[in-house]
Amino acid sequence: MFLPLITIHCAILGLALFSTNKGYGFLEGLIYALGAGGGVTIDLDLLAPIWEETRILNIPNVVKGTALNLIILSLLLMAFLDNFKVNN
Repeated sequence: MFLPLITIHCAILGLALFSTNKGYGFLEGLIYALGAGGGVTIDLDLLAPIWEETRILNIPNVVKGTALNLIILSLLLMAFLDNFKVNN
């Protein structure tokens, strides 16, 4: 039940360790921390309501869990990347 929360905490710890291993200075570290924190916040704000809706819906057991999360994330990624097309 608490696996998504544990995963988020591991991601935040990973971001902190990555920042220290890169040897960022104060300003670089601050920019990195604000960007990473903003990204995690946006991620949680986007996915939390979707996860709540999937608990209510009648979804087959085959698709529940990781498979459903990957499908949702891939659809969101395609929606965002559609806005960043590069014209050749």
